[in-house]
This record gives sequence, C-alpha cells and structure tokens, in this order.
Amino acid sequence: MNRIIRSFLGSYTVTLPKEKAPTLFNICREKGIFFFSPLAYEDTVTVNVSLFSCKAFLEAAENEGIQAEITARQGMPFLVSRYRKRYGIYIGIILSAAFMLFSSMHIWEINITGNQNIKKEEILKILASHGIRVGTFIPDIDADLTAEYILLEYSPLSSLAINVKGTVATVDVIERVQKPESEFKEDGYCNLIAKEDGIITNVIAAEGHPEIKIGDVVTEGQLLINGIVENRYGAFKIVNAKGYVYADVYKNIEFNIPLSYSGKEYTGKEKTKREIYIIGFPVKLYRTQESPFETCDVITKETDLKIFGLKLPVKISKAVYREYVTTEYKITEEEAEIKAKKALSLWWEKESDGEIVSIDEETSIKNNVYCLKAHVVINKNIAKRQEIKFNYPNKPF
Repeated sequence: MNRIIRSFLGSYTVTLPKEKAPTLFNICREKGIFFFSPLAYEDTVTVNVSLFSCKAFLEAAENEGIQAEITARQGMPFLVSRYRKRYGIYIGIILSAAFMLFSSMHIWEINITGNQNIKKEEILKILASHGIRVGTFIPDIDADLTAEYILLEYSPLSSLAINVKGTVATVDVIERVQKPESEFKEDGYCNLIAKEDGIITNVIAAEGHPEIKIGDVVTEGQLLINGIVENRYGAFKIVNAKGYVYADVYKNIEFNIPLSYSGKEYTGKEKTKREIYIIGFPVKLYRTQESPFETCDVITKETDLKIFGLKLPVKISKAVYREYVTTEYKITEEEAEIKAKKALSLWWEKESDGEIVSIDEETSIKNNVYCLKAHVVINKNIAKRQEIKFNYPNKPF
C-alpha cells in the first residue's frame, strides 16, 4: 500500500558517497527528514526521498559538505509533467472516462433465470415491448411497475422480478403451472366425432349414445357417440359424451432416397474477418464484407468487450469463412435401404399414438432413386370432442 501511495505522490532517487552516507542518515533522522529504500553499491549509496522532503535532504547534505545528486525521478507527478503538452492523451482519458460513465448508466446484459418451458427469446421480446432491452437507460427503469404490467399481459408467467446490478439486469421468472386436462372434460355438452377415417374395432361409450358399431367404416367428422340421448320415457336430454372409439387407420407413406447426390467437401482454406459494433452501430474494418470464396460456410461468433470485469457497449463480431467445393457422392442400394428404414422408424416415433397392426413394404428403384412405400395399419382412438352449440330464440322486448 505504501508503495502505491509513494508512486502516486512521486519521489527522487539520490546518490551519495558510501562513506558519508551513515553521517547524513543520522542527521536526517534527528531532523525528521523522511527517506526510504537505501541501497549500497561499491562506492555509492542510493536512497529514495519523497517529493516533499527532497529539498530538506539536499540542504542537510550541503551543510555537511556531502555531495548528493538526484539521479532519477519516479511517480505520477513526473509522468504527467513529461507528457503535459500531449493534449491528445488527456482528451483520450477524458473521453474514456465519459464513455465509461455513459456505459455504467445503461443495461448491456440481460440474464433470464427460472424459465423451463418458455424460451428466453420470448421473454426478451416481452421485456423489450415494455422498454427493457440492451442499451436501456437505467434511471428510466421502474422495475416493480414493469414487472406488474408484464404479469397482467403475459399469463404463462405467475411471477417476475427484475433486478438491476451494475449494467446487468437479472430477470427471475416463475412459470404458471398448467392444470393437467382430465381425460374427459366435465363442463359443457358435446358429441364425439371421428378425427380420421377408419374401420371401427371397438366402442366404449361411458356417456352418450353410440351411433356406430364394430366393423363400420367411418370418415373424418362423422358422429360416433351422440350427446343427445333418449331416456326410457321417450324424452331427450343432452349430456357430455364420453368414451373411446378405436379404429384401424390406414396410412400410405413413401420415402425416396437418391443413390447419388451433391455434397460439400471442405478445401481447408479459411479466412477470418472481424467487425466492431459500438452501441449497436457497426464499425467496418474492411473495405468489403463480401465472402472471400466463391462457395463457403460462414461461422459467426459475437463477444462482449470487458474492461476490469465491466461490460462495455462494444461487441466484436468474428466471421470465419470456410471454403468448400461441391462433390458428387454415391451410395449403394443397401445403404439407401438403411436410410429409408430409419426414416420410417422416425416417422413412427412421431406418429406413435396407437398400435401398429401391420406394415406392408414395397421397394423400387427409378431414375436413380431408391423408393420405399409402406402401407401401415394403425389401431388408435379416433374420437374427438365436438361441443354442442345452442341457438337460443330472440327474447321478446
């Protein structure tokens, strides 16, 4: 700590004869003249004297007839004196300080925590619509009021807190827990209709009147279980139809795998270009940002510029151009078959809302393309809820 203070205040290095040094040091101690860091050499001794006690130290040496000479100067005062006429340095320091002050009053980073199902980009979009984005002037932010407005507008969130520390805004969110839908909705009145074509294999009517039977062929939108039923007295009533209607659904799928196709082959040549963005405005470092190669991939990465851990409103964009040439690739029929089978498997994983009854496959090669046609029978529940709507007569005036 003392070294830092001395460096800031400035000091002199004084050289004097080695045999006279003890005498002068004793006199300075008696008179309270401050000196520090004496170093002995073969014939001389050097000692550091502060900017304020140097004159008294030299006068004491002169009174004793000791030759003392200032051989070095160090510290901030001498540095400033050396560059006193270089105004550009001071202007730069002032502008840098102003820029740092300006940066510290704006948000340059927004962190989102607590989100699981809602994407970060969606929350950032909501925040931006309420005036909180990168570059927002911090004194203009009313965090509590903004959080209340967002919660009123955006129902998927049950809690939101905005905390600003330095130039970083941390947004803590809690997502609203969605109440799982029951297997059958209890409110309203409805029919069950077919959501796909199929052949009926089983009917389970928990509520309502079945309008079809096993073996019937039904089409999309056809009534399966009626919510308007007749009781034993011949009167009709409306209920909330519930149940399952299973049917064999027929799917015809086709997958085409080319036996030859064009692909990329990288040459190994790369070129990197950088661009600086200051408060969102680009500063071009090259005459042109066009691609240096005729065909290439571009991989971009942005990094924030930080000084002493403080994030500045400056981003450095790095673009790496990787040259490639177009090459013709060929695969065998066996490889094409494996790809087609994998595509069929992925399709089933996506469509797996039933049970496969049968799969008939048919393969062919035409125009250098391997074709797999699959005729799939899936047994699944095809019942879909359709609300019964009423048209009430106009009320008399």
